[in-house]
Amino acid sequence: MTIEISNVITVTAITAFAGCTSFIGALISHKVQFSESKILTLTAFGAGLLMSAAIFQMVVEAEKDIGLVLTMISFVAGAVIFTIADYIAKKRAEVRVYY
Repeated sequence: MTIEISNVITVTAITAFAGCTSFIGALISHKVQFSESKILTLTAFGAGLLMSAAIFQMVVEAEKDIGLVLTMISFVAGAVIFTIADYIAKKRAEVRVYY
């Protein structure tokens, strides 16, 4: 396995971009007051982007290994399980009162 300099440069550039966007977001958060719901929405959106980026490659590999039908069934089942778990967590959090 050889490491090409172009791959190293690409990974470094992407990492630097991600770090800069995090830094810019931190600066903006110090200057602008956001409501809790907006912060939670932005955080959820960012988490969704990260998950989809990671899963994208996994789905391609799974399709090669186990086939398209089983990959899609597994993907949808995972989404359903995640949605149900999120719903349960949300309902349990509504019961608690935070001061």
